[in-house]
Amino acid sequence: MLPGKPVDGTLAGYISGRLVPLDAAISFSATLAVVSGGFASNGGRAPGSFSGNLLFGANDGSVAVAGQIGEFIESKISTATNAAATGTYLALASITLTAGDWIISAIADEEPGTGATTTVGGALEALIGTTSAANTGATRGYDWIKNSHSIASVDSITMTIPAKRVSISASTTYFLNVMQTYTAGTPQWRGSLTATRMR
Repeated sequence: MLPGKPVDGTLAGYISGRLVPLDAAISFSATLAVVSGGFASNGGRAPGSFSGNLLFGANDGSVAVAGQIGEFIESKISTATNAAATGTYLALASITLTAGDWIISAIADEEPGTGATTTVGGALEALIGTTSAANTGATRGYDWIKNSHSIASVDSITMTIPAKRVSISASTTYFLNVMQTYTAGTPQWRGSLTATRMR
């Protein structure tokens, strides 16, 4: 890498006098320092090395392909889905993630459906887990939300499960499981389960 040639959004830099595109796989060992958002020769200080692909943002509206940082997976249930029997979990949505580091989050929206009613304090739950239609392995206050309410004809409750990190070494399926107790009618659910690859 020549002195004074930064790695920035325009150039990846010069290696042995050759211009290298930002998305090219490169391998080099040099004395480097951060200068104006890029790398430049630093007079013998901060030695380091690099082997791999330089990362850069996309500005053309394209999406990250499978296996790349930024890969996005989602399951979106926009059509009202009938709840399972009272007190029974329903696997509302599921996604399968390949090995890597991921951030997962979910939204579950309950609505009364046709004539659904419950007693005051009736259970209402949503969680992210690796077992379909169960709360196995879920942690309250982290990836498992428990609520209670009394459904009226106009009631609707939305529960958001905040982002959680998972690091997996093999393909794994995650489920958005929901549950509620009710005494009549058929409650319904909508929701989404999403994941973004971090590395």
